[in-house]
Amino acid sequence: MKMSPNRPRAISDFDIRKMTEQSIVRRTLQQWSVHHSLTTSNWIATISRPTEQGSEKLRYIQFPFTTEKEARKFCKSYAPPQVCKTASCTVCQNPKARHCRNCGMGVCDRCSTRWGRQMVPKTYMSSQSTLTVTVCKSCDWLSNAFCMALLQGRFDDALAIHETGNVNLRTSFADIHREAMYVYVI
Repeated sequence: MKMSPNRPRAISDFDIRKMTEQSIVRRTLQQWSVHHSLTTSNWIATISRPTEQGSEKLRYIQFPFTTEKEARKFCKSYAPPQVCKTASCTVCQNPKARHCRNCGMGVCDRCSTRWGRQMVPKTYMSSQSTLTVTVCKSCDWLSNAFCMALLQGRFDDALAIHETGNVNLRTSFADIHREAMYVYVI
């Protein structure tokens, strides 16, 4: 079937033009630092993470690297997000809210979705006992939109989505239900 050249192209639910419709909260990272160890001659990346959900206490974990650049990149990718201090959903004000494991925003069940735990770094979680994690719909949309932009060769769009700060390139991405087979019609 031949398409008319004047027919407008189809728009996916993950088109970058829909990004402004999402309430995106830029991920703010927990404390992290990098220092050089004279004893081991390694660069030590130190990141902090909460000990348990809702706890104010932080736990510090360290990782050795051969270069300062590697250690800094690791910290920027694996330092967990700061948790929003609000007790209610940031989107709809529902008083029963948890925090998004990807950006830290407070969200209720209606304003969130579930990801497999492998989709966020292990350092983002205080416990490894869960199979899924709560993620806000904005972070879910960004992850899917980023994948679609790459699959469709829209690299400028992928860069714009990555600039939001909520797409972590060192983790797995969600399965996009039937969107991976999406074809642009021009």
